[in-house]
Amino acid sequence: SNCACYPIKIIGTEEGPVVASILEKCLVPGSSLTILGRNFGTVSGTITAVSTSGMSINLSVSSWNDSTVVVRIPNDSRMQEGQQYTINIMKNGEIESIPTGRQNIGICPTQKKTIIPGTTQPTPPFFFEQQP
Repeated sequence: SNCACYPIKIIGTEEGPVVASILEKCLVPGSSLTILGRNFGTVSGTITAVSTSGMSINLSVSSWNDSTVVVRIPNDSRMQEGQQYTINIMKNGEIESIPTGRQNIGICPTQKKTIIPGTTQPTPPFFFEQQP
């Protein structure tokens, strides 16, 4: 019945940032992207969007807390509509990357205006004056 007792320290396996989900999937330049997770910390890190070809684009951080990060999508010609991007979070030298195909983002196609043949479209400025 002899016992040698020593204190042990249990270290969690999730010390770095962990992404749970991304709220927006289809974005336009200037819009916000919200990333939900845990262990982001209270001090801002670096967020990048990485294309399938490996090109990395920095995203500017709007807000950062331990469970939510909001970034702004830049008006950058390298971000092409129809292209998919993986989001990487770098914090204290540790990177959390969302696997391709699971929760990546894309740039939404822009809506193109079409004129129906046989119709006329007023040229601005077009004013309507109401008669008394």
